[in-house]
Amino acid sequence: MLFFPYITYLSRLFMKRRNFYGCTAGRSHLSIGSEGDIYPCHRLMDIKHFLLGNIHNGTFNEAALEQYHNNNIHNIEPCRICFARFICAGDCLRGHYVANGVINKPDNNRCIAIKKHVELAIAASFQLRKWHILPLLLPLMRLVWGSPGYILKDNDKELIRHMCKLPWIK
Repeated sequence: MLFFPYITYLSRLFMKRRNFYGCTAGRSHLSIGSEGDIYPCHRLMDIKHFLLGNIHNGTFNEAALEQYHNNNIHNIEPCRICFARFICAGDCLRGHYVANGVINKPDNNRCIAIKKHVELAIAASFQLRKWHILPLLLPLMRLVWGSPGYILKDNDKELIRHMCKLPWIK
């Protein structure tokens, strides 16, 4: 499980993407439980504090969604000055809640781990640039982590074919 965030952070570095939200909860994501209860995220389900409404009785607390829209790296105190803020973007809100009882204060232990992942990703990106492998990886990262609607160009396909012939990729 630790490998996935490392690769995600590496791809964010390569693609020079600035992320302001570490979590989609309540912004582009809602979850509905088996009883019809509406929550901002599947990871926050069954924690009554996060209940937004119910589809069966027609209730929905739209005002409660505001806290999720405002929960970004500019409004989370330690994130404002963190070197990894645009890559991590504050991480998962459930992790914040479990560690601290609130969603706007990150888990300090998780921050330490994420910063280490980002440092490793930065070191790897320098090495990949030095080995001239970066041009080979960018089309794959765009395709997998996505630029919406990204279509591989002919020269991208050629680079991927070339990369698949490299001895360490089997």
